[in-house]
Amino acid sequence: MSATNDGAGAGVAEGLPPVIGGDVAEVTAAVASQPVAGGKKGSRVGRWFWGAVKYLVGVLGTQGLVGAIVVIGWSYRVAQRAAWKVWWGRGGAGHGSFAEFLAAREETRRQVRWPNWFVDQEAREIWRGEAGEVKGGRVRRAWRVLFGSLAVNFRLGWQGILNVWLFTLPGCLLLWFAWYDGWNNSFSKGYEHFEVGPLTGVAGIGLFIMAMLYVPLAQARQAVTGEWRAFYDFGLIARLALRGWLGCLVLAGFYAAVSVPVGMLKTLPMFFPQMNPAQAAEVAALAPELAKVKVAEILGSYFFLAGLVVFPAYVLLRVLAARLYARGILRGLRDGWVSPGELAGNERALLERLELVRVGERRAWPKLVELIARTGSWGARVGALGALGFVWFLFVAQIFVTEFLSFHPQVGWLNQPLVQVPWFKYLPETVQKPGEEVGFLLLVLGVIVTVRGVRRVGRFLRGGAGGEKLQG
Repeated sequence: MSATNDGAGAGVAEGLPPVIGGDVAEVTAAVASQPVAGGKKGSRVGRWFWGAVKYLVGVLGTQGLVGAIVVIGWSYRVAQRAAWKVWWGRGGAGHGSFAEFLAAREETRRQVRWPNWFVDQEAREIWRGEAGEVKGGRVRRAWRVLFGSLAVNFRLGWQGILNVWLFTLPGCLLLWFAWYDGWNNSFSKGYEHFEVGPLTGVAGIGLFIMAMLYVPLAQARQAVTGEWRAFYDFGLIARLALRGWLGCLVLAGFYAAVSVPVGMLKTLPMFFPQMNPAQAAEVAALAPELAKVKVAEILGSYFFLAGLVVFPAYVLLRVLAARLYARGILRGLRDGWVSPGELAGNERALLERLELVRVGERRAWPKLVELIARTGSWGARVGALGALGFVWFLFVAQIFVTEFLSFHPQVGWLNQPLVQVPWFKYLPETVQKPGEEVGFLLLVLGVIVTVRGVRRVGRFLRGGAGGEKLQG
């Protein structure tokens, strides 16, 4: 089943009703029978309430590595919905409201409402047995109802971050090494090797900037298509970036601008002792183990509040990239530099419903005028490439500034929360080592791989037993 069908659609409230006693089936039935948020009666109140719940769950997700990967997958589903809305806005006349347009077809109805975090988008249909793709007994349907969206969010997030890491981690590793080597050189006075740190830093900056010329639109394409392989459609994404250079420049500007408050939130805890001397004295008076607990409590509360900013900033950047991608696809179809054959299956089906797959309608100009326009266009693109590189350099420069003010070993260099994993909880290594979060992620992945392997073996054995029975 495609990621698009798994990851989008009409939402059911995620909250569980209070249950004392009772089995999983009773809980699942109660969840599936809840009124959909935003119904006819009190729809505005319902939307605001469940919107606030989803917002707070997203903020909680930024406090750990596994939760942040779930946030990535959720943001991809939101980005897909945003791109579809752009297309509906261009060709939706006669299709009713956006929600009505999505609800009219099975392949799009899962995006009628914003995605859920836990409960499946079609919980009612699954529990009643109306969703044909879900087979099995009540236990399997209960699992899908309660955790269908969580599974989709994690899968999309894991696929998404693997692609982003492949492009961005090499530059981040060089930046980390350059910083480490630079300080080592300063302390050891090994000036005969002074050039190693700066040259490595320049190479890291260059690699990171080159990656970011490609990654935002590639993320958008993966999100909109629901296919991880779409991230590597180099030709199409390069054309979208070159011909939509102004939009890419604006998007890079948003990244650089939003990273300013995020960097300030990242750095601010180092000033806590000066801002609150009484609290600092209280922590200093505690025994070491109690001091660790107190510091974890203080910083945990702070970074949760910081997540109120980081989570929407991360989602906003994905939505902006998706809208830029959606407009670029329409422009490319209109002007003939994107062919319908380059579209993913769900993209083409949606655009054909809206009658937007119209190629080659651009007015033909005299050859001299075309030559002048093309020359000026390429000149603008070369200039835009330089401007883009400068804006992304401003983004990278903020990494150096924040790490100079408040050093975060490994995590501060290898993970940029607006680009990679929106994990925003910087605890001292004496309180919690980053390796603990990585270990928990590996444990989760191990459990998933084991469960999937057991299920495949079970299906294989059942198939073999069935074959022997038939032969007998």
